[in-house]
Amino acid sequence: LVIYCVIDEPNSASQPHSYYAQNLCREILKELFPYMNIYQDEELTGKKYDESEEITKAFRIILDHVRTATFLIGDRRGVVPSNVDQGYVLRRLIRRAVRFGRTLELPEGSLAKIAKCYVDKYADVYTELKDNEQKIYDELNKEEDKFSKTLSTFSLVLQKITAVSGASLIIISPKLSNL
Repeated sequence: LVIYCVIDEPNSASQPHSYYAQNLCREILKELFPYMNIYQDEELTGKKYDESEEITKAFRIILDHVRTATFLIGDRRGVVPSNVDQGYVLRRLIRRAVRFGRTLELPEGSLAKIAKCYVDKYADVYTELKDNEQKIYDELNKEEDKFSKTLSTFSLVLQKITAVSGASLIIISPKLSNL
């Protein structure tokens, strides 16, 4: 599966040179984070798009991973999250977007809202997106719910281990901590 996204090149020095600063991403950011005046000096939540490298990275990862997930699920072959092949890659993309969404304190269900922006923008060119629109939202929401449950379960197990062992700090394997 190859996905081509055509992004207009800046035609003057006043236009942004980053994909993430282009109009579509700005629209998505403004729609999702109306309480964050992303491109202004004021901010209400303490998080601003260009505030720090960590926050900017989180925004970019979420936008990029949800865009890719939207196209994978919306494709005529309809990849779904699983533990094998393309499904595994899709699951990892969605879960990484969820993890970074948590750093921005995104409410659950935000990935589907981001996907809707991509569907609305690209449905004229990629008609499969419109045909599979509900499936895209359902799969994103299901995987987001599954991952939230996994994290909650892991947190409970970790709390029990620390309570039983009396340890105040447990070092977790890098494989486990790299959700």
